[in-house]
Amino acid sequence: MSGSDTASLLSAKDEAQDTDEDEKLDEDQENSNYSNGKGNTIQLPFCNRNISNTTGGIIITIITVIGQSGMAIALPIFSVAVNSPHCRSNQYFVLIYPALWFPIVFFSICLASKPINPQFSFKSYTAIKVYVTLGLLCAINCLLVTFASLPNRTPPNLQGVLSITIIPFTVILRYAILRKKIGEKNHNDSKSVIWPLVFILGILPAAIGNILQEKEMQRDYREESLIFQVWVAVFNVIFLGLFFWTGFIPHFGQASNITQFQHQMDCGFMSQFGGGTGTVPPYPWAVGASWLFISFYCIANQAALLLVRYSDGAIYLVIVQALVPPIVAIFWTLFTLKGGFHWHPKFTDSTAFVFAGMREKWLGGNMNFPGGGYKIRLLRKEIEPLKDKNDIIIFTDSYDVIYTTGAEEILEKFHQFEANVVFGAEVYCWPDRDLANSYPMISSGKKFLNSG
Repeated sequence: MSGSDTASLLSAKDEAQDTDEDEKLDEDQENSNYSNGKGNTIQLPFCNRNISNTTGGIIITIITVIGQSGMAIALPIFSVAVNSPHCRSNQYFVLIYPALWFPIVFFSICLASKPINPQFSFKSYTAIKVYVTLGLLCAINCLLVTFASLPNRTPPNLQGVLSITIIPFTVILRYAILRKKIGEKNHNDSKSVIWPLVFILGILPAAIGNILQEKEMQRDYREESLIFQVWVAVFNVIFLGLFFWTGFIPHFGQASNITQFQHQMDCGFMSQFGGGTGTVPPYPWAVGASWLFISFYCIANQAALLLVRYSDGAIYLVIVQALVPPIVAIFWTLFTLKGGFHWHPKFTDSTAFVFAGMREKWLGGNMNFPGGGYKIRLLRKEIEPLKDKNDIIIFTDSYDVIYTTGAEEILEKFHQFEANVVFGAEVYCWPDRDLANSYPMISSGKKFLNSG
């Protein structure tokens, strides 16, 4: 090989390397242009406009709460609406019918966004295996929650309360998967216990999905959130289609054989489109209920995806979702599904838990100020009327606490202390370390009070 040939090859190699570096710089620049959400502005997914982080965060948070609340309310309504006394559908139809529409709705919004925002890209930067995983998690979540959401399985007002379990799930799994801590970016049978547990189990895949969405949404800001939704919805409906056999599981599904299953599915489609032979059974509210659920689902999921991208990830999302249970509980205090959906205010002992604390102004600041101590002051005030009674009160944190045993064992351990008041303890004096010397000396264990 001549010297000139060698020089030509070296020159071509240098040019190719320069081209690769330029492409990478262009890619980094493009990714930087899309990362406005981590700066001072948020890019709206529907148009080529940016709004401030503060304004965008408030708007997205409000939309998330509305969407999540509407979805939680619409699901049991839809479950009841597709059942006529003459032709009863099943929960698999409640599951699969909206899922068929989700990718269509999201993709239609994508098509409508392109003329408005010419920079809108249909290209996805997320690996297929991520979409497959998220689709499977979403399918499992939808499967368990939908089958457990029948009012005679898990009461509607209880469903909102149980959904709050996503908070401890997310906190624990977020640290396990992303290594991020918080602050870093009236049925008496056994079925009334089993189905709420199934409902809670269905929340776990949703928590994992939130964390994976946070990882992908914050990894590459070129990824269009709507395109991301389309792909997740596509794999979700694929997996739900493969799970059709769950409709035959004894005591889980509602069909005992394929003929009965087909009849139930026919009833479901008749509730939406009419048809059939003879007199078509009436399905009041069925079409409206299904599209109410589909609309709230799409709104809630899109807003949630924007929250995990432009805020403190999945942790902030579940904090926002904590606003949903009281809204849902209040709704089902005022309405009922018995005898058809209608106004029926009913206040019970559990209603007090919904409204507890709403009239009280919080003066404790955050947990770096009076915080935990102020909770104790409020507690003393509330239990003052009980001072002459022989009641035992347990007071704990709420969103990050799961009881792992029953009342009998808790009472047994309480009585072992032979004390009127028992506090939790911790290793550190927090938040004011200067008070550490004010605590008495102890021979063993932890000596600093814990307010939760």
